Amino acid sequence: MLLNSSWRVICATSMVTKMKKVAVILGAIIAIFSIVPLNFMAWWTRDSEFLGSHNYWHLTGFGIRINNSGEYALIDPIYLIPGIVVLLGVVLMFAGTSKENGALSAIGGILSIGGPIVFLLVLSSNASVVRSETLVPASENIIWGSFSFGATLNWYLNLGFFLPLGAGALAIVGSN
Repeated sequence: MLLNSSWRVICATSMVTKMKKVAVILGAIIAIFSIVPLNFMAWWTRDSEFLGSHNYWHLTGFGIRINNSGEYALIDPIYLIPGIVVLLGVVLMFAGTSKENGALSAIGGILSIGGPIVFLLVLSSNASVVRSETLVPASENIIWGSFSFGATLNWYLNLGFFLPLGAGALAIVGSN
């Protein structure tokens, strides 16, 4: 009977280890999707409406601007840093799971969370670049807000910004 209960403990421990590994891998996949330069994965968005016409301007984790016309352009090289931080986190998450090293996975999760934090710092300290292209007034908060002057401008953190935060949390939980 003792052998049977020991076997159950070993199987349960193995299952928990696999589930933790799955959490880290899922976190890495979510973080990868967060930096793909697509409209719905933007980290920051400015949309406007004027006379029934809707216009948008998206900024991705790698500082790629996407507008209504589908034009992609890097707005400033400093905006590459948040995406690079998240990408390094993804590499460490995958390395941690392949080597079964929880510390690497946890560091990867921390870097994934650090990417959006770096993005906020870059956006706040280098706001003039974004303001000049998006018409967000200098008197307004660059992170989120709304302004009307005949047209209505709204700007906010978008889905892509929040995904690496959740991905990093998954990796950290799965790493210990």
